[in-house]
Amino acid sequence: MIETNRNRNNDSSVKTVSVQFNSASLPREESPVVFEMRPTSIHGKVIASIASSFYCASYNTKIHDLADWFTKNNEAKSIGVVDNDGNAKGVIVRTELFNTLSTKFGRELYFAKTLESIAHPAQTFNYTENIFSIASQISQSITNPEPTYFLLVDQEGKFSGVFSTHDVLVYLSEITNKDIVRASKIQACIVPEKKSIEGKCFSLMAQSKMAKGVGGDFYTAKEYYPGRWFFALCDVSGKGMAAALVSVTIGGMVHLYDFSRGLKSLIESINEYFFNTFRSEQFVTGVFFDFDEKAGKFEFCDVGHSLLFLFRDGQIKRLRTKFENPPLGIQKDFSANIAAFSLKPNDMIISYSDGIEDQKDAAGNSYGSDRFLRIITKKQNAPFDEIFQSVLWDIKQFRQHQPQDDDISVLLFKYHGV
Repeated sequence: MIETNRNRNNDSSVKTVSVQFNSASLPREESPVVFEMRPTSIHGKVIASIASSFYCASYNTKIHDLADWFTKNNEAKSIGVVDNDGNAKGVIVRTELFNTLSTKFGRELYFAKTLESIAHPAQTFNYTENIFSIASQISQSITNPEPTYFLLVDQEGKFSGVFSTHDVLVYLSEITNKDIVRASKIQACIVPEKKSIEGKCFSLMAQSKMAKGVGGDFYTAKEYYPGRWFFALCDVSGKGMAAALVSVTIGGMVHLYDFSRGLKSLIESINEYFFNTFRSEQFVTGVFFDFDEKAGKFEFCDVGHSLLFLFRDGQIKRLRTKFENPPLGIQKDFSANIAAFSLKPNDMIISYSDGIEDQKDAAGNSYGSDRFLRIITKKQNAPFDEIFQSVLWDIKQFRQHQPQDDDISVLLFKYHGV
């Protein structure tokens, strides 16, 4: 059954048709130049749902007629070419057609010929195939800078549309952006953008700014027993969604851990899980703290992170342990070395992720740690949130128009004394 309507552009010489393919065939006499043959039902994530064109023309159509039609229909980028029974035979791309006609002697050579002489053969897919399945099949074409066009057909080989690698890329980009938004909301439940704590004898703030909406930085702070606190700041190898999944895993392990087993057991458990799961392909650097309010004492473990400082009596010193620990997930047999020290009133503990040091300017220079630590020194008595905002502003001034290329996190702890 063919149902004929006026074209969207109100061109009285051009008509569109809706076709039920089990009985469709193109009119053989006095046919319009172009038909719009859209499948009657498109449901779910099928490739027809992202097709950029459902226009087609008979291979007997004159090239000059199609050129006139393209001129009047600016939104059309491509059409399918079909035989008199509606079978898909090829594709004509608008830009390629006009480029051909604009060449020397192009109009003389082609203008009066039929579409059959210039139609490009194209790979065909059933219009009901899944988008992701097709994206996998045409993955090599997707990487090409110029779009590749494909034909859609029904079960009988009748024309059902045209799609391009550009259509697939746009769809995948939209899906990815939606997934990132959802993942960002989930990660924010585990790693909030900001967390502040005012304890009886201390102040703490941890804050993150992910480079890609989601990322591999992780921090946490929790009172696991009255007066006993666990803090951590970690940096997962890699960026984006994969790193975010790993950071969420750390959050789950910390949440379920029985802290009566001690800091050492927690770190070794995380290492064992990561090594057995990822086989050294994913690893984590970080600093882990156990703070006793009553004693004013810190136990801490630095696992390959090194970005840990103590601000005391107006001087900033890097906190180091006698024995270094490797990042988690690198070694199977791992015994965490735990260090301890007592705090003095006004001591500040500072840790941050390497996204701060590694930020680049237009010349490729790194931001480094000295510039960051100067801000800490200058703003030592300011609220923590003001310190972090000053850091972000200074990094932005440093990088100018360069993008933030890694996650940025800071953990600040100040001891007020008992």
